[in-house]
Amino acid sequence: MVVGSKAMKGANDSRPLIRRAATRVINLLLRIATGFQGTDTHGLKAFKRERLTDVARACVVDRDLFASEFVIRAQRMGRDVREIPIALHEKRPPSTALLRRVPRDHPAPGDPGAALGDDADDALRELRPVPLLAGVGPSPPVVLFTDGACSGNPGPGGWAAIIVDDGIERVVFGAEPHTTNQRMELLAAIEGLAAIPGRRRVDLHTDSAYVMNCFRDRWWEKWERNGWLGAGKKPVTNRDLWERLLRETRRHDVVWHKVKGHSGHVMNDRVDALARAAIATLQSRP
Repeated sequence: MVVGSKAMKGANDSRPLIRRAATRVINLLLRIATGFQGTDTHGLKAFKRERLTDVARACVVDRDLFASEFVIRAQRMGRDVREIPIALHEKRPPSTALLRRVPRDHPAPGDPGAALGDDADDALRELRPVPLLAGVGPSPPVVLFTDGACSGNPGPGGWAAIIVDDGIERVVFGAEPHTTNQRMELLAAIEGLAAIPGRRRVDLHTDSAYVMNCFRDRWWEKWERNGWLGAGKKPVTNRDLWERLLRETRRHDVVWHKVKGHSGHVMNDRVDALARAAIATLQSRP
């Protein structure tokens, strides 16, 4: 994504002083609150739509603050965001309304906005919280370790996920009597993400090249664009689970990490043992 910045070195911003100052204050707050690394989130943007569709779908706010969240989320999801200086001459009133008037007929506390009152000259009397950039503010990332196992491939299989959230560890696992290793790897990631409430930054660690390569090489973009047909126009294998996994990744900000399997990685070895133990639970079922 290329962003035209009116605040970086070399830019020429001819707007009134108060507008220029407001831009700098807002950008400073965004850097403090969200870790934003640039100088402007609200400038003109150029990008390939298919490369940023998932970023747009992950955004929480709309209208006035969407442009800012779009840039911040793209940066946090590992996309290449670059700025170029622009010359800005404003020819119309600003479209972004950061403050809204609250009328005499008060909405319930916390309402995100309100219509104007009957009296057009009614003065500003009260400001209420607006959930701007909800879910973007800094919070410790959740660390997720996932693994799947299968005895026979196809055969009985198990999956497991270890979730570490702010130092607190949780485990989820399950098994199926007839499945494949690939489906268990997918299900481990799906159920691990599904067990994390809200919208969070998640560092997901997997030893599955099958899962990792899909997101590294963005196979899913071609699948969706081609109606879930893969090489040779054949239906994509395990489409049902891929679609579930995509829904979960769009609910969170997921950063993928490839772990080498059976290499002495403590957490990967633990989650592998849990997945294999899940298979054993099938034998004890009536």
